Formats: sequence, C-alpha cells, structure tokens
Amino acid sequence: MPAEPCPALPTDSDEVCSIACDANDDPFSGDTARGGVYLAARYGLGVMVSMANMLVMTRWVGPHAYGLFVTAIGIVAFLAAVARAGVDTYLVRSESPPDPRMYGTAAILILAISMGLALMAAAATPLLICWYGNREFVAPYWVLLLMIPVTGLTGVPMAKLERALDFRSVAAIELAGQSIGLVAAVLLAWLHLGIWAPVIG
Repeated sequence: MPAEPCPALPTDSDEVCSIACDANDDPFSGDTARGGVYLAARYGLGVMVSMANMLVMTRWVGPHAYGLFVTAIGIVAFLAAVARAGVDTYLVRSESPPDPRMYGTAAILILAISMGLALMAAAATPLLICWYGNREFVAPYWVLLLMIPVTGLTGVPMAKLERALDFRSVAAIELAGQSIGLVAAVLLAWLHLGIWAPVIG
C-alpha cells in the first residue's frame, strides 16, 4: 500500500502572496490611504489660505481692525466648537450606523446648544467690554455670534461624510468655503469696508 503524500507546507513566498491578496481584497486599505492624502491636502491648503487671508487683511484693513476681528472670531470659534458637544464625533464613531432620525435629533440638539451659547455670549458683552477696556469689537462680535448655530449645524452633514470615508468631499467643501471667504474678504477690503471685510468674508 503506497504511503499517503505529506501535505505541502506553505512557503514564505506563499504566505507573502496570501497577505498581499488579503490586503488587496480589503476595500478599507485603499479608502484609508486616499482619505489620509485628502486630509493632509486639506490641512496644508487650509493653512495656506488662512495665511493668505491674514496677510491680505492686515495689509488692507490694518492691524488694528484685524486685531478687533481676531478678538471677536476667537471667542465665536471657541463657542461654535463647544456647541457641537461631541455630537458629531459620536455620529462618526457610533458602532451602529445612525439612521435619519438620529441625524435629525443630533441637529436639533446642536441647534439648541448653539442658540443658548450665542445668547449667553451676547449677554456677557458688558463683561468683555470691561475686560478689554474697549467696545470697538462689539458690533462685529454680535454679527459673528449669529454664525454659531450655522457653524454648529454643519457638523452633522460633515460627520455623515466622514463616516462614509468620503474625505474627498469633506476636503473639497472646507477648502471651497475658505477660498470663497478669502475672495469675498479681499473684495470687501478693496472697497474699504474695514473690519467688516473679514467679518462678512
């Protein structure tokens, strides 16, 4: 009776090929790599647009007016980030895919928090005037406070795109917004609108 042949043991080359095939079959590897590229491009180009905005605004509206804008936008940007209360992060990291009802609840929650923060920030204006010893920033500050709910609500659709690993759309939307803002601010500064150029832009 002939002896049964021993099973062939996998060689190192076979293991390497198997791992390579598994990596090629994994759709997330390519999506993750492309997502990293888009995120890096978004960050790099965003920094360049912000730098160009700062250089143009300080030149055309003056350091004093731009400093007033930075004072107001710094407070508003902080409140806009707080307004999301981590809801957008939860939507991205939730184990179960959020349904339309969950996205709607998240938007309502962020809107309520945003409006509350905007009202409290407006009520704190006298304290800010005492702290800074200046009231020139008040009008731009109040206008920028209106953007807190808008900025907060953008977190919901952006979270939906990030959950779908659609970083290309995320980068395109954010860069388009920054670029449009830069063009608008430059145009308004050229029209000698002073501090309102960066506020509106």
